[in-house]
Amino acid sequence: MKALSIKEPWASMIYNGQKTIETRTWNTKYRGWVLLCASKKPKSNLSGNAFAIAEIYHSRPMIALDEPQACCSIYPKAHSWLLKNITPIKPYPVKGRLSLFNVSVTSPDVVRFFWNKGWKAGYICKLLDLIDYRLMKILRDDLHIFDREIQDGKVIL
Repeated sequence: MKALSIKEPWASMIYNGQKTIETRTWNTKYRGWVLLCASKKPKSNLSGNAFAIAEIYHSRPMIALDEPQACCSIYPKAHSWLLKNITPIKPYPVKGRLSLFNVSVTSPDVVRFFWNKGWKAGYICKLLDLIDYRLMKILRDDLHIFDREIQDGKVIL
């Protein structure tokens, strides 16, 4: 799954529902689901953890009307990344990186979110990069979601 590191205090603002636009000095063509992670510094309750999932649905040069939802003023070369379906999850450790990066998801909360949206197990595994069959077995036993879609450790698409 794609992931994005966000510094404080902006990570907490997204987590608390105050912020729905993330800003960067670069644009992105990526559209889709991302795991939001709080940077290790500065220290906070969320530092070094994945804390939410969201959908990037648009990116554009920042405009004055974005300031309230971005929780910041316009700055040179700013781009607004518009987020929707922001869903807080139980925070868990993730090593952040610069830019968008790939991460294998280990949170049952994230799997449960997509399962409850009606996604099939095979698509969830592809999106989340679930290649650890032991984790899928735990999720199957815990959530009873993969019963007919995993056989002998293989995902049935």
